[in-house]
Amino acid sequence: MTTLRCYEIVHRRTGEVLLSREINAAGMHDASLQGLSLRGADLRRADLRGIDCRKADLRGADLRHANLHGADLRHANLRFANLLNADLIGANLFDIDLTGAILRGAAGIVDGGAPDGWYAYGWRRDHRLSLRIGCRELRLDEARKYWEGKFDRLEVLAAVEYIAAVATIRGWLP
Repeated sequence: MTTLRCYEIVHRRTGEVLLSREINAAGMHDASLQGLSLRGADLRRADLRGIDCRKADLRGADLRHANLHGADLRHANLRFANLLNADLIGANLFDIDLTGAILRGAAGIVDGGAPDGWYAYGWRRDHRLSLRIGCRELRLDEARKYWEGKFDRLEVLAAVEYIAAVATIRGWLP
């Protein structure tokens, strides 16, 4: 016999129920939030390990201390989301929008600030460092080559090197 529980995701300010589902006792690990609008959702301390969040709208969501370990966040919108102390280790961060997101203390990601006004961050993908700066998503060697010698983008190159230095300290790079 499978035990079902009701799981509700509510808006962090209004308390409006954004999503209500029955899930098995094992949790949401096999559930999907793909393409859902969870704008402003209260997901503090949520266990979303390995969950499919592709193309989810999580703008302004409160994901403080959330476990997103191994989650698929490809093409998700996390603008202005609060990811304070969230676990993003192994999460697929390909083509996500983290503009204005709070990343302090988040595991698995390096916040590179906003060089020349472009938001910058780095993470490990397939055991290699990936960087997203503005609309460009490149591996470390590609990023260095792309911005090298562009004197109007010296801040961007400095952010690339900062992200690489932090990744080295964390043991992500040799």
